[in-house]
Amino acid sequence: MTIEELASAAGLTAARRYLVDWDRVETQIGTRLPADYKEYVYWFGPGCFDYYLYICVPGVENSNTELAAHLARRRADERLRAQIDRSAPPVPLVPRARRMAALGVHHRQ
Repeated sequence: MTIEELASAAGLTAARRYLVDWDRVETQIGTRLPADYKEYVYWFGPGCFDYYLYICVPGVENSNTELAAHLARRRADERLRAQIDRSAPPVPLVPRARRMAALGVHHRQ
C-alpha cells in the first residue's frame, strides 16, 4: 500500500504538507530516516489512528510524540535496562540496514 492509498483510506484527500528540516532532524538523532517515513510525515503530519497508534514526528510540542524526545527516552530506558540486567543483549535504538526504528507509540487502555 502506498502512502497515497493509506491517506485515501484514512479520509485524506490531499497531503497536509507537514514540512520538516530533515537534515537538522537526522543530525540531531544521528541517523538517516527512511524516505517512506518522511513521505508519511509530509502527508499526515502529527496525529494518530483511532486514538491508539501515534506516529512520532519531529517538531511537535507533545514530548510523548516528538521524534527526538521519544528516541531520547528510549535511549535512557535502554541504558537503565543495561544497568539492571548486565546479561541482556543491547538493543540498537538507531536502526542499521534492514532493522526498524520505533517511530511510533500506542496508547494502552
